[in-house]
Amino acid sequence: MNKRVDLHCHSIASADGAEAVLDAIHCPECYSKPADIHQQAKSRGMDWVAITDHDTIAGVLTLADRPDVLVGEEVTCYFPIDRCKIHLLVWGLNPTDHAALQSRADDIHRVAEYIEHRQLAHAVAHPLYRQNDRLERHHLEQLILLFKGFECLNGAHAPSHRAALEPLLCGLTRNDIARFEAAHRIRPRWPEPWIKSRTGGSDDHGLLNIGRTWTEVPSGTNTTAELLECLRTGQCRPGGEAGSSLKLAHNFYSVALGYLSDGDHQSGPAALLMQPRRKVGPVGRTIRAAKRKLAAAASRLPRWSGSSTSRLLAPLAAKSFADGWTRHKQLDRALARGEAPLGEHQAMFDLISGLDREMTAGLLKAMGLAAKRIDVPGVFDCLAAAAAQQCFLWPYYFAHVHQNRERDALARLTGWQAGADRRPRVALFTDSLDNTTTPGIWLHHWLASAPASEIDVCVMTCQDHSHPIDGCVRRNFTPVASCAMPLGFGGRLTLPSVLEVFHECDRQQFDVIHVATPGVMGLCGLAVAKMLRSPLLCTHAMDYADLIERQTQEMRLSAAARWVLRMLYSTAHTVFAAKPQRAVLHRLGVPDDKIADLPTPESGDLFWAQHLRALANDRIDNLSPETTADNESPRPAAVAS
Repeated sequence: MNKRVDLHCHSIASADGAEAVLDAIHCPECYSKPADIHQQAKSRGMDWVAITDHDTIAGVLTLADRPDVLVGEEVTCYFPIDRCKIHLLVWGLNPTDHAALQSRADDIHRVAEYIEHRQLAHAVAHPLYRQNDRLERHHLEQLILLFKGFECLNGAHAPSHRAALEPLLCGLTRNDIARFEAAHRIRPRWPEPWIKSRTGGSDDHGLLNIGRTWTEVPSGTNTTAELLECLRTGQCRPGGEAGSSLKLAHNFYSVALGYLSDGDHQSGPAALLMQPRRKVGPVGRTIRAAKRKLAAAASRLPRWSGSSTSRLLAPLAAKSFADGWTRHKQLDRALARGEAPLGEHQAMFDLISGLDREMTAGLLKAMGLAAKRIDVPGVFDCLAAAAAQQCFLWPYYFAHVHQNRERDALARLTGWQAGADRRPRVALFTDSLDNTTTPGIWLHHWLASAPASEIDVCVMTCQDHSHPIDGCVRRNFTPVASCAMPLGFGGRLTLPSVLEVFHECDRQQFDVIHVATPGVMGLCGLAVAKMLRSPLLCTHAMDYADLIERQTQEMRLSAAARWVLRMLYSTAHTVFAAKPQRAVLHRLGVPDDKIADLPTPESGDLFWAQHLRALANDRIDNLSPETTADNESPRPAAVAS
């Protein structure tokens, strides 16, 4: 059986964060103790334990006397011309090597020279992660010339990174190396530079995922010296899990809890989560302690504030948390294993999203009661509570956006196109699918023709009741709140959980987003298009701003509607509209080259052909001149057909 080592882990020694925000508040990137890292890695089957803190070996040196510990470091270095930032994992180094690498870190070429001279095992960490938004194809080609090792599987980054990078590395030839050498005038380092060493590591910062991503070496590898030789010569391969938005968010929560507890995880905010029966991590606390503290907070709340709204929310939070916990047995099983339940990513997300849903419903109910009483302070109290609630969820929103930040850049960097090996996926957002209005009827006709157009369509709705659609998948989000449409409009106003919408769309990785109506779900579609960096198409069925003005006689509401439409359509690749509506779009600032004629119900093939065209253009735009030159045709086969 092959042996394993997680080659990318962080400890509390990673004190000087790579993020300016953390540095500004003096927050380390990690609160994990080296001994706890060692314990978790061994409990998850790792044969060796590596710690790779940012620009220091102080943490791992506390364990260096153990025979199964690999001294490592994540060196921050730069291309000297444009300051493109690169992280480089180095293993088997000593304090002299550490000092030498730090002194050369401003010039990645000098770092590469030293590593080759000392024959240090190494790998470029998360090579496609654009840390300061400067990484381009020419940087990647230079990295291929300079270094032997590349981290192909990182447990904190999206699986698309591996899908884009590994085929490029495995497909390298002597001719590629010669071409890169001629283009950049850099001598390739290491023997057989077209053969790369490929590694994997969890990149854990919260003592949650250590040992879930690893590097495998041959079963006959017995010593640290033999392990380093395998890494130098490429006798290794990555294995385990890729990253996800939930993993990243929960690492943020772990660091935040450690910071708010001032590193003391026996008390403070960390106590609101869990403590394993044997302590292995900074997020440890039992559910009984969490219930006690939430109940105590609720009982003290009347002394903090006289607001009836505040008195409502704390008991609601305590009850929602406790009830939600009982529905997720994985969290109790994690406690039984002595592990932090925060590492049970899907179960913890379900718990927190359920808490968010119930808290939001409670807030809206309280706000409605305050408004009926003309209790202005009560309304503002609800708004403040809602803002605080969304701040608590910020790690989830940030993680979903961050995990997709390189989605459009991967083609430019490697030539790999997301989704090119499957049918295109379209998410269609609408607030009026079940309406009997003309736009709703036409939409059903277009959806019926989607299967024949070789497109997988998922219709995103938020309704109290939903019905299946022939030929398409419907994902209906249960409303957080629902009421009759105000101001005399027919139908119902429903509000989805934005967090649930983001998570579902991140999981599906849609290629194209279509906003059929500019309502609440339409605005969710706009946010999803920005998150996924996917082309956005819109349907403009009527002059919505004029309709609002005629219905309400209120100029400010119609002006607000026009502002929303401008924001939506300015982002769109294509806006479908009937010819009488073109003048309306022109007044909203939409140029003619963005406007397409709205197909008739019988012309669904033309409707979906526009989506394929938008996707094809987006994929071509994402390619760099270098990657275009490497391919005879940049157009994906699924689109060309």
